[in-house]
Amino acid sequence: IFVKGNNDLSCYGTKGVRRWYLKTDAQDSTVSPAILNDGSLLVFLARTENGKSIASRVSPFGEIFEQITFTARIRQAVSCSNGVLLTFADGSAGFCSVKNGSLDSRWVMQSGNGTLTSPTAASIEGFSDGKAALISGSPAQISIIDTETGKILSTFKIQGLDTATLTYAGASL
Repeated sequence: IFVKGNNDLSCYGTKGVRRWYLKTDAQDSTVSPAILNDGSLLVFLARTENGKSIASRVSPFGEIFEQITFTARIRQAVSCSNGVLLTFADGSAGFCSVKNGSLDSRWVMQSGNGTLTSPTAASIEGFSDGKAALISGSPAQISIIDTETGKILSTFKIQGLDTATLTYAGASL
């Protein structure tokens, strides 16, 4: 169990025993940490570099592996079995995972391409492994994607739904 503070991070076992504690730079309170495909954790920092988000990649044992500067400001990070799905403040989306021991950007879908517009939100809840929804714009357009490749599997519009006011998105059977 990972527990995040303003500038610290802890890991607890299922019996409540603290396994490790790590002091960090101030963390971004708007973006939750995300677990990557190798079990490491992306922890988003409050400071930016030229408006671009910065994250530390922390091992499951509390060691900082690397610090990453993204191409834009991160709005949301969603853990998937094969990596982390990201949405950006400009409405773009992307996917990263650990490959050969370091963070690798697998794909990016730009905003303004006819599919995504700002804001964009992501959800994996209720989807089969490797699938996710990107909800974008107003009226909202929902794109079901393959997280591994970024390929759009289907797209449809939802009249009357503004992504900026979205509080929950998930698939049901």
